[in-house]
Amino acid sequence: MPKVIRYSIVRVVVLATILVGILAIPAYAYIDPGTGSYILQMALAFLLGALFALKMFWQNVKAFFVRVFSRRSDSNDDVQ
Repeated sequence: MPKVIRYSIVRVVVLATILVGILAIPAYAYIDPGTGSYILQMALAFLLGALFALKMFWQNVKAFFVRVFSRRSDSNDDVQ
């Protein structure tokens, strides 16, 4: 997608978001107590999921470097 089109789409989305925020009418609603607990659960699930994904990524990075450096040391042992 060309940059000009991408930037114009971003401008339209930002402008629409600002207009919705400015022109919004009061809803006269309340947040159910269960909603707060649900939001907390989702935030904790996101945090723990992100930490797990980071852990798995780091294990893959470590395994890659172990494979790379173990091959070099194995090839040096065979030469001697």
